[in-house]
Amino acid sequence: MRRNNETSLSSFETNNEIPYEKIDFEIRNLVRLVNCFEGITTNGSCAGHSEGEEAEITFYSQSQESVFNLIRALPFWGVKGGFVNNRAQTQIIWMDVTPVENNKLVYCLRIGGSPLYAQRALLCEIENSLSKKVTHLQETHLSCPKCALPCTQDI
Repeated sequence: MRRNNETSLSSFETNNEIPYEKIDFEIRNLVRLVNCFEGITTNGSCAGHSEGEEAEITFYSQSQESVFNLIRALPFWGVKGGFVNNRAQTQIIWMDVTPVENNKLVYCLRIGGSPLYAQRALLCEIENSLSKKVTHLQETHLSCPKCALPCTQDI
């Protein structure tokens, strides 16, 4: 799915069905997991399709606590890097925020890496981290109606 540059809240408030089949397969499950966080609804995503292009997931949150819970479930925040076989690799997780009408905010979770395979590995690492957090609550909560995965009320 291409990036959604629209910052209107109308798509958040009127569309309860998320067309997962239209989301880039590299990021589809990650979008599904993000939607499992209580109070968070995704609005757009892109896996990044070339070297230097970040993956991103845009979302609306009902509270700062929901955003905090999502960030806390990530494997790290910021930049990490190193050398593998004498080749530099970097990975980055960050977020930007855009104010929209009615004093609401649209968040954009950005995931980057260089070379591109480092970014793809980071997508998997984030997916695993969020999945573990969701799975941890599986025994104590019912399924999330938004994504059919365990609810993350207490994350």
